[in-house]
Amino acid sequence: MRIYGSLDWGSLASFHVLDNRQFRSHQACPRALRGGSTMVGPECTERLDSRLTMLGEAQERWLDGTLAASRAHWNFVVQQTLFAPAVRRTARQGLVHWTDGWDGYPVARERLLRSLVERRPSNPVFLGGDVHAAMAARIHADPGNPDSPAVASEIVATSITSQGFTSMIAAIAKENPHILYAESQVRGYSLIELDRATLVAAHRGVETVERADARVSTVASATIDSGRPGIIRS
Repeated sequence: MRIYGSLDWGSLASFHVLDNRQFRSHQACPRALRGGSTMVGPECTERLDSRLTMLGEAQERWLDGTLAASRAHWNFVVQQTLFAPAVRRTARQGLVHWTDGWDGYPVARERLLRSLVERRPSNPVFLGGDVHAAMAARIHADPGNPDSPAVASEIVATSITSQGFTSMIAAIAKENPHILYAESQVRGYSLIELDRATLVAAHRGVETVERADARVSTVASATIDSGRPGIIRS
């Protein structure tokens, strides 16, 4: 079933909604009898295979053409997980990668970034989730090099009730300077307000998930200025 497509909000914004699940390659280096998602170290060279795809060939072509044709002022790439690199260090394996996210498909991520650089859609912003944490990140042309030009921003919404992975998220934030904000203890959602000049993303959190009348407040916010890729104020 095709569930990916684009939705326009006038000329202000286009939402390019992706399907990260149906057309992807199997995750690299699965554990025996466990199927997919796992954490792998440098020994998993299969992760670097250029044939691995997160979106499938047809969806990659569609997205490339859609980004090239877009005339929207803001272009949101809406997908199901974290797009920015999120390596972390462990005592046993050193730097490890999560194979269920884009870190499991680094060459496919590079292809999408190359499309952004070549097609130059206005103000690209990735929206993600799945990692039980709120995050704000810069997306660089070379995802492994934080000194390369920033080409997009990313806002990741946390889970509404599922518990976070506090120590893991803290370790990821420590190892990845392009991740400017990471918080996994407060449950909630992201609220985005935008006009043609700025985008403000607020991380909204509840004081407890155990009461329907729990107080909701803004835990943190990040601002992106039009024409300046990367989150510049938080």
